[in-house]
Amino acid sequence: MAIDEMRDDSDSFEIKDRRALYVFYKSARNARFLSKYGEVIFNSKKHNYSCLYVDADKLEAVREMLQKEKFVLDIQESVLDTLSTDFGSAFVETNAALKDELGEPVV
Repeated sequence: MAIDEMRDDSDSFEIKDRRALYVFYKSARNARFLSKYGEVIFNSKKHNYSCLYVDADKLEAVREMLQKEKFVLDIQESVLDTLSTDFGSAFVETNAALKDELGEPVV
């Protein structure tokens, strides 16, 4: 898949499912080459990595192309999408545990 095919410059404002890739490279000046693969959100000059947002349907193709680059050391996908965001049940469990410790009846 060519890089030009991956870019979608349409004027539609649809919310697309995107994934974050953390790309570790040899030198900070290599970060400027990452913008052709996706949207660069963050660069760390000190730790030599960048956070790159890529469309979910193009994730594997971008990962394969990045692995072929000589300056790329490692690529890690963000685990934020796999984490549970149901904080309501966590609050109930914590509240019940605190009431057990204090000896109050659980309502």
